[in-house]
Amino acid sequence: MKQLDFRQLCLQMEPMKLMTAVKNVDRIGFRRVVCKGVFDKQRSIYVGPKPRSMSKGSESGFYVITPLLPIPNEPNSMKSPILVNRGWVPSDWKEESLESTKTDDVAAKELRKANKLLPSQQNPLLKFLHKLFAKSVIAEEQASRVMHVEVVGVVRKSEIPGIFVLPNDPSSGKWFFVDVPELAQAMGFGENTIYIEKTYSDIDENRPYPVPRDNENLIRSKGVPMDNYLYSFLWYCLSVACFSKSRTSFMRS
Repeated sequence: MKQLDFRQLCLQMEPMKLMTAVKNVDRIGFRRVVCKGVFDKQRSIYVGPKPRSMSKGSESGFYVITPLLPIPNEPNSMKSPILVNRGWVPSDWKEESLESTKTDDVAAKELRKANKLLPSQQNPLLKFLHKLFAKSVIAEEQASRVMHVEVVGVVRKSEIPGIFVLPNDPSSGKWFFVDVPELAQAMGFGENTIYIEKTYSDIDENRPYPVPRDNENLIRSKGVPMDNYLYSFLWYCLSVACFSKSRTSFMRS
């Protein structure tokens, strides 16, 4: 009980800035951290299926793991990429989300163009040309600001898969549980990449998905969501019941 109270207290504290890699994740505990960067949604990985408890039962879906990249020349940005569990999405959202990444990809290209044009402001010989492109530069700066995000979450470790969870198969793109080193390597990063889970308080009301886990569920988790423990316990009870029934029938015969 003391551990749950400690985690609850940590989640109520002001988030601390996380800009550099953390060697010992345990020192942070359940203290919330804030990270600034740019989401690379083209490299998102969907982990699941993951059940989510609903008022009318449960629904199957996925966790969306997306890398957060550093912002060049931004002092408050992360200095190295991190992995962010943005939350849960329903199964049918998986394919639909691919369309939205095209807009982000275009914005990323515009941002790179803006970074090339902006230095011309300091060159007197190119001021005239800069005025001609001023409107496009402003638009590109606005696009870059839209891309910049601040994520508030909790630093986590890999999930501990249950006995009924299938092993991950990175070669075929099938992920059943969160293995941080494997996910990082699949995205092209080092195995020591930090992984954070976005908290429920940091949610965009205009976008229903992804849905981060609520704090109560988060503080009770060890390495795998509570629903998975309940499912494992249910299967265990069913197995025991079937075994007992079979044994009784065998003894009668």
